[in-house]
Amino acid sequence: NKFDLLAAQWDAMPFVVNAAAHAAEIVGKQIEKMPNKPKLGAEFGCGTGLLAFMLADQFEKILGIDSSQGMVDQFNKKAADRGIADRVSATHIFLSSADQIPKQDIIFSNLAFHHVDNLTEMCRLLGQCLNPGGHLVVVDFEKNDHSVLFHPPERSHDVFHHGIDTKDIEAFAKSTNEFSHVEVISPAFIVEKDTLEGPKQFPFF
Repeated sequence: NKFDLLAAQWDAMPFVVNAAAHAAEIVGKQIEKMPNKPKLGAEFGCGTGLLAFMLADQFEKILGIDSSQGMVDQFNKKAADRGIADRVSATHIFLSSADQIPKQDIIFSNLAFHHVDNLTEMCRLLGQCLNPGGHLVVVDFEKNDHSVLFHPPERSHDVFHHGIDTKDIEAFAKSTNEFSHVEVISPAFIVEKDTLEGPKQFPFF
């Protein structure tokens, strides 16, 4: 798993930290829209927990979910070091069934969906992991004429989507019938990233 190898250096990558900070703003705005303050939150594809820790004070408990054991280990070490491991923790699973995790009030995800092959099924699965009235917030980079440059070739072997078309993700979510309302904000923000062809602007939804 390439992410196991990157885990120890992940939080030192400026682009990753910057994208997580933007994503935290997006998730925070969605939390404000919820009629009842969410108590339970989960991050799908949590990595080392950059996003989860930025939002930790807004929840009673946060669960991180990731398929990289190295990332999960870093997440849980950070929680232990901060003295909040009793309410902020991560688990190493390949999510395939809604009964693998407790029901959540909100599930959020940043830069994880482009690693998922079947986006419709993942939207459906995550929807089934929500409590009634729960929210799913997905943040990822949009497909455009240079989005294939987002990952260098040596890091693209497990990338299923070199950017995600916003019309597609909206259609995928609606087709599951798990959500009473689907909204796509495009672009939610734009981040510059170095590529093999120089710095490029990448819009996120």
